[in-house]
Amino acid sequence: LALSREDMHFLTWEHPMVSGAMDMVLNDEFGNTALCSIKLPPLKPGTLLAEAIFVINCAAPKSLQLQRHLPLSTIRIIVDSNNNDLSNVISFEHINKLGEKVPKRVAQDLVRHTRADITELVKRSESLAQKQHSTIIEAAIEQMQAQQNAELQRLQALSEVNPNIRQEEINYIKDKIETMKRYLQSATIKLDALRIAVTT
Repeated sequence: LALSREDMHFLTWEHPMVSGAMDMVLNDEFGNTALCSIKLPPLKPGTLLAEAIFVINCAAPKSLQLQRHLPLSTIRIIVDSNNNDLSNVISFEHINKLGEKVPKRVAQDLVRHTRADITELVKRSESLAQKQHSTIIEAAIEQMQAQQNAELQRLQALSEVNPNIRQEEINYIKDKIETMKRYLQSATIKLDALRIAVTT
């Protein structure tokens, strides 16, 4: 499925996360297709769904080895046009199995008539992903501090009986803890994939 960029131009300036997101809908293959129709009896026909996949990006030096505390992970969000969070209700496999491709002309008309709704779905998805992101980062910082503080305490205890342990070594670990914390706090989420579905 490939819609014209002109059809989506109005979306690219409204919100930072929206910029580039619609290119995924227009040009990428995510599951069956980036824009599909789906039959979900609990939802009224015409309801829009957005399935968004976010990744956490932490641009830290490899020497810090932050992947030990913040491994590559994804955040999957599904929201509908009624402002419901369906992330734990509708699975990835569910949409893959039931989703059907939409003809190009129909997709173009759908985009034109639901542009405001699609923008809000992307914003809502980002907001929910940000909440999960904060929880993940807090857990990563807690794990890092526990590990590094244990090493710091070990070195401090060792320095009391071993004069070869220099204060510079202890200060290095203290500085490293603060540096790792700053990098983890600066981690951001990036929209990696987006699929829009309309119920029939």
